[in-house]
Amino acid sequence: MSTRDENLPIPRFDTNPSSLPEVYYPPNQIVAQHSYQHKPPLDAAITQPTSPGWTDNAPATLGLPPAYPEKKKKIWGLRPWIVILIAFLVVAAIIGGVVGGVLGSKSKSKSHAQANVSQYPATATVANTKTSGIGTASSSASATATPSSLARAGFKIASLAATRFPTHIHVYTVESATLKLTIWGDSGWKFMGTLIPDNGPKQASPLTAVSWDEDGSDAVRVYYFDNKDHLVELAGLCTEDGTKCTWFPTRIIPSAGISENSTIAAVHWGNATVGHDLRIYYQDTKGGLTEVVYSSERWAVGGILATTLPGSAVAATISAQFSPVVLRVYYHDQNANLKRIKWDNGWSTRKCDTAPRARRYQQQLIRIRVLALSIGVKSTSTIAPYADMCSLGYYKSNTSSTFSTRSYTIPNDKHPIEVTSDDELNFITWNGVTVWIDGDDVGGAIGAVVWVDDSNVEQVRFYYSVNGAIQEMVLQGTTWSKGSRLPR
Repeated sequence: MSTRDENLPIPRFDTNPSSLPEVYYPPNQIVAQHSYQHKPPLDAAITQPTSPGWTDNAPATLGLPPAYPEKKKKIWGLRPWIVILIAFLVVAAIIGGVVGGVLGSKSKSKSHAQANVSQYPATATVANTKTSGIGTASSSASATATPSSLARAGFKIASLAATRFPTHIHVYTVESATLKLTIWGDSGWKFMGTLIPDNGPKQASPLTAVSWDEDGSDAVRVYYFDNKDHLVELAGLCTEDGTKCTWFPTRIIPSAGISENSTIAAVHWGNATVGHDLRIYYQDTKGGLTEVVYSSERWAVGGILATTLPGSAVAATISAQFSPVVLRVYYHDQNANLKRIKWDNGWSTRKCDTAPRARRYQQQLIRIRVLALSIGVKSTSTIAPYADMCSLGYYKSNTSSTFSTRSYTIPNDKHPIEVTSDDELNFITWNGVTVWIDGDDVGGAIGAVVWVDDSNVEQVRFYYSVNGAIQEMVLQGTTWSKGSRLPR
């Protein structure tokens, strides 16, 4: 085993490092309350992944696209695109001369009105009825508006991700461009301070995390976007009471054309014995819901699964810890309607194909035609189309075949809502749970975890910002209660 390169920059942490043995799976090592180590990097070469993520005729590799020779036709000795450009400029000049005077007389009042249009969120154009879907638009303004992370940047807690181990819980937040961690360990909640990895999150970056048990230790992967909109992975391993954490150097995950307004979701299954599988979902520059695949110890950019409202929330769930698994991915379409697509030994049920193969972003991406289920949300308050959302999926008991889903978001009245289903056909919206406290932000950051305990009792925890701190809400069986105010 190699030793750490002494010239490797050591990411800083707010607390003193402690020593831990080198016991870890995928990436190289770094940071936190926390010790620093270095291991040989995982081979992250782009290669064809195993399903899910591909249809039958996936390209053999995902490197640069092959060279396609083109016949260069000419018109009057010029390239066709030059002729078209000249024609367009001539026509534009004529039209501009005709209408310029008319529009000029209205320019002052128009520019004044546009200066007062708010980019986030265009809630005035969203249906405010009990039968409206999440962000269901009643006019066209919000469906085509370009969202921005500037709204999240105005929140104290811009983004939040919660993930659970057998006996511990991690809650990560991005505040401005700072990554912070609070852990439920053997002795209760403990604020771990600020994590400062070698390549941290951009301002108000979205955030997601996955975790698993690794030989009695808590293994975690945190994903976010850096200042260049790269997809970044931060890996960690926590031991003893759950709060003695070793972190690893970040790595940039292969991706293609990430939108600066993209959100992010991830799922994981497997372990070191059977192998790890991960799927990450983000939005490309055209709103395409894109899948990134880790399988057979390789990362690869998968297919484009759907067209989303750029900047709207994405969430994903996994049905089991080990194969066979079912994936469910939630997103908002271009009209801001909440949709769900499902992978169950294949994306169902529209016919999938591999054409056309998009020659974009220096990668070959496959647009997969996937059936999307529309989810009706009956909210007593308007829900912003760019509101954050988290989703959970689980079996009702350790012996049950009933798979349940729960999704959470914060509408315009700031009172959280929950959408549940036990059959994936009928969805119930819970608006008036009085024990839930109003949050700080419309559409604010929210995260959740779920499990069924040894007594077959459902346990749910969700987290969001209340009075500048993270508030926990607790479900035990069928009873909700106010949980902890997490230490900061």
